[in-house]
Amino acid sequence: MKWCARFEQSIGTSKRMLLLLALALLGTGCLSTPNAMAPCDEWNSGSALCPFMNPEDLAHLSANEWVLVSEMTHSARVTKEGGAPAPFVAGRLRAIRVSPTGGEIERRVLFPQEWNEAPPHGATWGDTSCSGPPTDRDFEPHGIDVGPGPGGTTAVAVVNHGKREVIDLFEVRFANGSPGVLWRGCVPMPAGRMANDVALVEDGFFVTDMIPAVSGFGWSAIGLGLKMTFGGNTGSVLRWTEGGALVPVPGSKGTAPNGIAATRDGGTIWVAEWGGRRVYRIRMGEDGRTKAKIEGSPDNLNWAADGKLLVAAQDLSALGALGCGAIKAGGCDIPYTVTKLDPESMVAEKILEGRGAASAALEVGNEIWVGVFVGDAIERRTRAE
Repeated sequence: MKWCARFEQSIGTSKRMLLLLALALLGTGCLSTPNAMAPCDEWNSGSALCPFMNPEDLAHLSANEWVLVSEMTHSARVTKEGGAPAPFVAGRLRAIRVSPTGGEIERRVLFPQEWNEAPPHGATWGDTSCSGPPTDRDFEPHGIDVGPGPGGTTAVAVVNHGKREVIDLFEVRFANGSPGVLWRGCVPMPAGRMANDVALVEDGFFVTDMIPAVSGFGWSAIGLGLKMTFGGNTGSVLRWTEGGALVPVPGSKGTAPNGIAATRDGGTIWVAEWGGRRVYRIRMGEDGRTKAKIEGSPDNLNWAADGKLLVAAQDLSALGALGCGAIKAGGCDIPYTVTKLDPESMVAEKILEGRGAASAALEVGNEIWVGVFVGDAIERRTRAE
């Protein structure tokens, strides 16, 4: 896979050239399917939380208590009763709480769920063009963030790839110490574009416009994979403010912009450039950006208690990622790293490494929880490792 990242030559645009390059990559393992890891129920007790369905992103729902989990769908892994592939099954937003001793675990499915309460009149968030809430059959969550909402509320923003490409907005509510969410609105992505992650700020949010939307493993997917492998720009960062439209952030173009973090005032953002194997920082109103190299392809970003950023990364090529998605059970056996990044100096320090399709690292007490974009486990690592 490192060969894929170092391979540098011009890319032809003809189908014949794409085919030759695809065959060359296949011969080097860039298009091969990684091995599957053991299912979560075979892991050592206490080393993982399970089962989950591709727990791609993690966020603190409340300080040191509840953690929000975004469970993605992959067509190869979704089944209906009887074991046959389902045409479309929703992912989930789940909240989990673990006791300080690591014993009792409480779980709640926050969405999809049934409720009768409608948003109060005039309280709908997001864009007026939003067509309504997702259903239990068209919810495909990806990146998430928890942050400030209108009127002093707490909001959850969710990248949703269902029947429409939108950022769904929810209000967080607690009753008797347990969380729930109420859908409040959405903001549609530009036509033909695919989002990845979102960061809430005081006046709206930032979202990574990662790549053009593609369907299936055809020429478009191969061409896009090659473009990401060789460092071509595929997307940028967009900003949305209440009452406005999604607008590009100047200087934010990159090779598969993935995870994103921001200061609450929206003055600074940090972007995981998955295809470029780096994180870059942009200060609003300033020219240029500051970059930090990461070991692996960086995915989601999460704040640690000391004010630094935790960066989960996989040693995986863009085309190799398709192989992970084909695994039907267990996890994807590829190397991962967790890096701690100083947001000011942009000095990166690797603090953990392991095996799996790591996509998010979150500090929870004295542990770091590692989520995956393919797999059924959230790995639990101690910070002392």
